[in-house]
Amino acid sequence: MPWLPDTVDEAHLAPLPKMIRYLVQKRREIKALIKGEKDKLKRKQLDIKQLALKILANSMYGCLGFTNSRFCATKIASTVTQTVRLAGEGEG
Repeated sequence: MPWLPDTVDEAHLAPLPKMIRYLVQKRREIKALIKGEKDKLKRKQLDIKQLALKILANSMYGCLGFTNSRFCATKIASTVTQTVRLAGEGEG
């Protein structure tokens, strides 16, 4: 896997990674709210919001891996995939 810094200052992020980071963070916040929500309708509404954020983040990520995209960056897409796989191994 290519070398990546442990943390990147928000001011030094390019617009696309900054937006993906924002979407992922907001999704995590909403998923945390779902766990504590008692009202079934409110949980469903929050679930719809988190799924919408997931679709947006995945679409942006998809642009990185699509060779005909003006934002194509397959090395970055590959690195994201490997990072997510490694993070997922710790969850199981």
